[in-house]
Amino acid sequence: MIDRTHPAIRQAVKVPRFHRIEVIRRLREATGAWEEGGGKHPKIVLPSGRRIPVPAHTDLARGTVRSILRAAGVDMPLEKFMSAKAYNRSHSD
Repeated sequence: MIDRTHPAIRQAVKVPRFHRIEVIRRLREATGAWEEGGGKHPKIVLPSGRRIPVPAHTDLARGTVRSILRAAGVDMPLEKFMSAKAYNRSHSD
């Protein structure tokens, strides 16, 4: 039996997965958050002090990423958030 998380199965059924490091990088750029270590669920710490657990898996499921964005207060569709170009804070228009 092949596990449903097996890459071949995920690709066959088109299950979207997001790379954890990329999600954290984009969340850091969007909110100014930083990562805090800690076991199976390291946390993202927002400037307000709120801590959001992020599973330590390599790939995160779509629903997990949506939940993290909601908890962080990011009001943007997931596809737009993940496809947006990197935001450079030092750039001024």
